[in-house]
Amino acid sequence: IGPLISHGRFLWMGVGNACNYYNKTYGEFVRVWISGEETFIISKSSSVFHVMKHWHYVSRFGSKLGLQCIGMYENGIIFNNNPAHWKEIRPFFTKALSGPGLVRMIAICVQSTIDHLDRLEEVTTEVGNINVLNLMRRIMLDTSNKLF
Repeated sequence: IGPLISHGRFLWMGVGNACNYYNKTYGEFVRVWISGEETFIISKSSSVFHVMKHWHYVSRFGSKLGLQCIGMYENGIIFNNNPAHWKEIRPFFTKALSGPGLVRMIAICVQSTIDHLDRLEEVTTEVGNINVLNLMRRIMLDTSNKLF
C-alpha cells in the first residue's frame, strides 16, 4: 500500500510539494514510489555533492518509467539517467556546488528567479495555471548558462 500512497501524494500535491512534504517528514534521504518505481529524494546539498562526486552513482538517477510519469525523464541534471551524458556534465555542476562558486551561484539563482517571476505570463496557461516544472527548468537553464 506504501507505493500507492506515495504515488498518489505526487499526483495530488505535485512534485515540488510532495518532495518538500517527504523531506520535512522523513529527513534528507527519502525513498518514494512514482508510478510503481522506487525513487530516492536527496534534499541536502552536501549529500548531492557526494553523489555527484563519486563515479559509482553515475546511473542511479531514477527509472525511465517513473521519471516519464512526472515529465522529467532525461530533463535536468539530477534526473538524468543517461550515463554518458551524466559523465560529461557532472564536472560543471560539481564545480558549481563547492567553494566560492556556491556564493556566486546563490546571487545568480536569486536574480534568475526574480527575472523569471517578472515574466510569469510566459509559463501561465490560458486558464491561469502556472506550469511550475517549465518555470523551474527555465530558471535552471538560465542559471547554468550564466555560471558556465
